[in-house]
Amino acid sequence: MPSPFNDIDYISPGLRVIVPDAHFPRMRIGDRSSHPWKYLRREVPHHWYSDDRFPLMGFMNRDEATILYNIALQFTGKAALEIGGWLGWSSCHLALAGVRLDVIDPAYADSRIKVIVQESLAGCGVSANVHLTAEPSPEGVHKLAAGGSDIWSLFVIDGDHEGPAPLRDVETCLPYASLDCAFVFHDLASPAVAAGLRFLQDEGFNVLIYQTQQIMGLAWRGRVTPVAHIPDPEVAWQLPHHLIGLPVSGVDFDAHTSTASLINSDERTESNVEASKQTFSGNDEQGASPCLLLDAYQGEAGDTWPFVCIVSNEIIGPFKNGGIGTAMTGLAEHLAASGCRLTILYTGGVWAPDIPLGKWKKRYAKLGIDFVALSIAEMKPVFGPVKNCGFGVPYLVFQYLAARHFDVIHFNDCTGEGNICLVAKKLGLAFEDTLLLVALHSPSQWVLELNHTMPTSLLLSVYNYAEHLSMKCADVLWSPSKYLIDWAQQHNFELPRETFVQQYCLPSQRLREQDEGASDFPEVSYGRGAPPKEIVFFARLEERKGLRLFCNAIHTLRQELAERNISVTFLGKAETCNGMSSLEYIALRSKEWQFPVKSLTNLGQPEALEYLLTGEKLAVMASPADNSPCTVYEALAWGIPFLAARTGGVPELVEESHQQHVLFECTTEGLCASLLCTLNAGGWVAAPSQSQEQIRRAWVSFHAGFKRYLTPSKTDERTLPVIAIVDGRSQRDVQVTLESLAATEAVRHVIVLNRSGESLLPTAAKFSVRNIDLSVEEPGVLDEELARFTDEAILMIHSGIRIRNDLFAAMLSSLSTTDIDGLQPAAEIIGERKRYTVLPLGGDPSFTLFEGATFTGGLLVRGEAIKRARLWRELAVESAFMGLADFCVTRGTEIWPYPQPVFEQTEDWSVDTARPIPARVKAFDECSPSDRYYMLAAGYGAAGYNAGASEQPGSQRGMALAMVDMGLLPLVRFALGVRRRVRNIRPRTRLNGSMQRLLERFRKGNG
Repeated sequence: MPSPFNDIDYISPGLRVIVPDAHFPRMRIGDRSSHPWKYLRREVPHHWYSDDRFPLMGFMNRDEATILYNIALQFTGKAALEIGGWLGWSSCHLALAGVRLDVIDPAYADSRIKVIVQESLAGCGVSANVHLTAEPSPEGVHKLAAGGSDIWSLFVIDGDHEGPAPLRDVETCLPYASLDCAFVFHDLASPAVAAGLRFLQDEGFNVLIYQTQQIMGLAWRGRVTPVAHIPDPEVAWQLPHHLIGLPVSGVDFDAHTSTASLINSDERTESNVEASKQTFSGNDEQGASPCLLLDAYQGEAGDTWPFVCIVSNEIIGPFKNGGIGTAMTGLAEHLAASGCRLTILYTGGVWAPDIPLGKWKKRYAKLGIDFVALSIAEMKPVFGPVKNCGFGVPYLVFQYLAARHFDVIHFNDCTGEGNICLVAKKLGLAFEDTLLLVALHSPSQWVLELNHTMPTSLLLSVYNYAEHLSMKCADVLWSPSKYLIDWAQQHNFELPRETFVQQYCLPSQRLREQDEGASDFPEVSYGRGAPPKEIVFFARLEERKGLRLFCNAIHTLRQELAERNISVTFLGKAETCNGMSSLEYIALRSKEWQFPVKSLTNLGQPEALEYLLTGEKLAVMASPADNSPCTVYEALAWGIPFLAARTGGVPELVEESHQQHVLFECTTEGLCASLLCTLNAGGWVAAPSQSQEQIRRAWVSFHAGFKRYLTPSKTDERTLPVIAIVDGRSQRDVQVTLESLAATEAVRHVIVLNRSGESLLPTAAKFSVRNIDLSVEEPGVLDEELARFTDEAILMIHSGIRIRNDLFAAMLSSLSTTDIDGLQPAAEIIGERKRYTVLPLGGDPSFTLFEGATFTGGLLVRGEAIKRARLWRELAVESAFMGLADFCVTRGTEIWPYPQPVFEQTEDWSVDTARPIPARVKAFDECSPSDRYYMLAAGYGAAGYNAGASEQPGSQRGMALAMVDMGLLPLVRFALGVRRRVRNIRPRTRLNGSMQRLLERFRKGNG
């Protein structure tokens, strides 16, 4: 048997994942090798978990618990019954999916075990929805039914696995099952458990097996959708004899129809096949495979077209060599030509103020598109650590869009520029009648992984947080490939119910200066062409796009290419590779090449296409993983011979019969073989899997029927009462805050953490006040105060901060109508002449570690979230709010940014909310592995351990913003222009002395 040290935690792709480990502190990886149960599958190399106090009693493993959670998601709000809950691991997964859960287990007669379960349920915040019964089955089932719980929709059979017990459990439960119901079985490796599944099959239920460590099963009837599961492909799975003949969940993806087969067994039943189609032809909240937008809605255009805004930091013209720019320009051009009123809100000009935009506004106007650009000068009224790290654009986007009406707004995922708008809609602040879409192009986490780059700037952590939030809050998410949707689901992104695959709509050549009247796309003859005379690397010059692999192949074939007099061109924007400038990397690799080599780094999309269409050229796209590269679209649409790596979403773009001619295995050997074949036999012009006409028709249909995707906003008349915790430093500051709180009727009680020891002055407030003098009282007094309250919201507010009563009431209403845990509001700094807005971010743990959770002035958090965050942790007197704010963020509490300035600060107000206190830092150890990685990387960046730390995007933006605040915008434009031109000069070219010194001064922030 493999050593447990070589085991892994496997979770099937395509499933939504939760990790409640923090509330099971004694859960450990168990030892299977010496376990006495004969049905334990010791040979499966997956971690098997148990509690270290009860090492022989196992939990569901990660894959099994995730299957259970995803099955339960479709029963949200319905009643469920679990037989055999043990220490609550599976119970928490069920309850977190939103079911009303009864759990029967005779072990709960032991008060010690019941307390363990109750603490875990409370930590997960689900105690109110779970009822524990210390009875055996079947007696416990009958008692619950007699007490009013007579109908359940979901049953989990995981109690006694021996003899007739599992079958008896099923027979007992069946009379209490609703018409649409499901039974989940764990430990089907036991024949006794399988007898229960077989019984339901004989009763007419559909059945399905999941190949997991201990084998799970599902039996269902009525309107229930089975969860699709992919067994670990690294395991040589076998079925016990007693399960032979039952259908087993597996996958057989078809990239062209975006459907999959759920059943691997040859003995498929008609109902199983139909269930498979239902699971994968559409999308639901379980994370099932998304359907094509082409198939989702085929409506007809109405008399009126929607008013559309496309928000993008890349657009053809001002931004060169960007796939996002190509895709969003194509969408804008086509929608405008179809009759939509179209505005492009260009955000890229904020960080490139040296790029002139006047001519592009005129050129887009000729296409019927209103081109609007945000400016770095608009950052001047913005303040605080979020701005300082370079993340002010989402707020500028919100300001612009909230002041206007659009029917449909498109955002990109990358850098999360739409996250404030998307959150604002969920909170009921704006965009009630507007459909908000997010395009899944390239999450920053995905880019960093493929480029082998550490997120050493705090800005990159902020991007990652904002991207997660954007996708979660989108009305509609679309991606040009199923590949990237799968990747996002596997990396714990929460995707909306309306998630689609929709390929990119390419722009025409009408933006070309020399040919404004150009037609859309040429007629293309597919098939074999002439051998190429020039090989062109066609992509950004970076690791992620396969620059290293391409150079490896060219170097391997260098003698062959020299003898044939083949030239090599690198066509794309210069980035980095192997820790150096990509131009330096190319110069280093090409020193021995005896054939012409050149780099073209400054061509826009139309100019790059024009270059490829002249002469006998072969384009090569060698990405080790890519979403849906526009370079491949362009080669397909304009008939350019190409070779592309068979990775990511690339195969989804190419007609299946043509793939063998243009796709290669992503290895040096694979590319070399394909290059030699092309040099000998000629290049191949491939056909697309979908024509641009089909893609455009899908977008037209979608926008014609956009209203069908609008959902009514939630309303809740109930307003949460509020307890305020004031972190007080001086009598004067505390008094300012208390008088401000007195103006609102929502605050029922105030707890003052009195750090100065001064007595409080009386106020005319209606609320009661508990003054905790931290110079003489113990921290536990705060727990005693909080224990007196149950359903309140907790306002943590620093002394010296005022609240705006009307905006605070609106924020409290927003919290009441959403299912999130808390809000971090914006603040306004009130000065003599100017007002500045302190931007919120939300609950990003990495940002919180370095900047604190209450830098705007405080947080509003649900009381139950505070209690979850507080469990098993010691209060830290030196930390703000004794650590409660940090505890919330580090326990997975969902805290969103609230863009309205609820708080008021004075110009001289400041507080250190991120003090380096050991107790505070320790709290962050409970964050997810991903969050801890971002913290560690940001720490390396702050310490300057990474080469080129001064080149981090956050530091560059911080310097630019500081210069703008000082009124030096012209100098910023000049310096950025110099830097841009220098980056495109080959490394061997020397700058003149004055230019080099100016550039160096700007880089160091001394400009």
